[in-house]
Amino acid sequence: MGFSRQSFNGVRQTSKSNVVPAPIGGVDARTVLAGGNPLYCIYAFNLLPNEYGMRVRNGYREWAIGCDGVTGVTAIIPFGGNDDDAANDRLFAVTNLGIWNVTVNEATPTLVLDFSLPENGGDITQNAGRGVYTYFTTDAGVELLYYADSINGLFQYSETTDTWVRADTITGPDVTTINFVMVHKNQLWMIERNSTSAWYLPQATIGGAADEFIFGSKFKHGANLAGLFSWTIDGGAGVDDYLVAVSRAGDVILYRGNDPSSADDWGLTGQWFIGSIAAGQRFGTQEGGNLHLLSIYGLTSLDEIVNGVDGKNLKSESEDDKIAIVIRQAMEQYRTDRGWQVNYIPALGQILINSPQRSNNEFIQYAYSTTIKGWGFWREVPMLRFDEWNGKVFFGDGDGRVLVMDTFLDNVLITPIPDEFNGSPINFSVLTTFQHYNEPSLYKRGKFVRPQFVSKDQPAATCQFRYDYDLRQVMNTAILPNASVGFWDASLWDAALWGGSDPNGFAPLSGDRKSVV
Repeated sequence: MGFSRQSFNGVRQTSKSNVVPAPIGGVDARTVLAGGNPLYCIYAFNLLPNEYGMRVRNGYREWAIGCDGVTGVTAIIPFGGNDDDAANDRLFAVTNLGIWNVTVNEATPTLVLDFSLPENGGDITQNAGRGVYTYFTTDAGVELLYYADSINGLFQYSETTDTWVRADTITGPDVTTINFVMVHKNQLWMIERNSTSAWYLPQATIGGAADEFIFGSKFKHGANLAGLFSWTIDGGAGVDDYLVAVSRAGDVILYRGNDPSSADDWGLTGQWFIGSIAAGQRFGTQEGGNLHLLSIYGLTSLDEIVNGVDGKNLKSESEDDKIAIVIRQAMEQYRTDRGWQVNYIPALGQILINSPQRSNNEFIQYAYSTTIKGWGFWREVPMLRFDEWNGKVFFGDGDGRVLVMDTFLDNVLITPIPDEFNGSPINFSVLTTFQHYNEPSLYKRGKFVRPQFVSKDQPAATCQFRYDYDLRQVMNTAILPNASVGFWDASLWDAALWGGSDPNGFAPLSGDRKSVV
């Protein structure tokens, strides 16, 4: 909570009360410090805009441990099979050594594709395992999964055989150099590393001769082709799928049509520039009918640039632009580092941006609520790469672990230890905008504050008033209440905490310079 203040002699002190609403609009880096909209905040860490207020992010626990490799888990690949009973659902993790099956919780990971074998590339350097994936379903209903990285190339997983193999039935490009793969209008598109062109197969085919399509001459700012995306929009002649090609320098070109080999049925419909994109291949995501691209300008909405807004001059009401300056500052320092990723998580109703580990070893993620239209920041989540599977966020860390975010504590371990010592509390902080409450000429000093929480267990919070644009965060000195839950016939009477799973209201009263931060 922040106050701005001015002092005038001779003014009699009075006491007044005010209600400070939860900054449900989230972080807006464009807001002014003095008298800014109270529904926005200056920062919010691990506290995110949500229905009815702000909500602490989920904690994380170990799902699988022991995915060996020097890089940690650098890709998460979910797969949903055809069967209703989910018997063929799979979850894969990727390290520099290969692809691991981590489908079963707490089971030992199984190496199902070994990069060290000559037929799989034979390269297990640190850049191996940093790839992308896409799904493809044949006309016969066979579901396939494709994975590509810049070191070992293109691989294919078949639900029918439950195996990974080199996708060597494709001819034309060198499949050992494919570093990007996607599907557009039931056609498989591929990019070779350090190339300005892409290759595509005929519709509904998974092998045979691929044709080349050259994009390089259209890139005004040079650089290689970094990625391709399929974007579904209404361009004025009905809903259609457009192919979006993005160069490493930030040129964005848009194609419409069904047959890239036909000048009559394929054409360039637009070209824009959004600045250098983030390192890696996971710099774009589609959310509903919109495509978002992560570049040096921040998170750019294709809806806006197609409507005539240049990437560096996004309109002020842009939701993406609320924290554009924050992302730009991070991109200026870490743009070429591995770890950038943007992905839409439907189960959370969020767009999540992961950034590389900072020089101080800190991890920061940027979370955007698509329902509330507000931003918040995650921290203390050691995330290298993430994805959604069965309605939950899974991510890999540098210790070869796969973790799932579905708990109320951080770093809950598989290794059996007493529950009261397993996991760490989730630290959160928020600073509201500074307010003068319609009396800018009066000196103000906060005396009491009563923060409102809704929680299953009583939270521990330290509250302080902030004056004169003091943006420092407050260290939590509150004593954490006993959060252990009593179990009938197991816990001790008069020692265990007995309670239900329904949330309760908590409104602790604090005094003299104490307020939620």
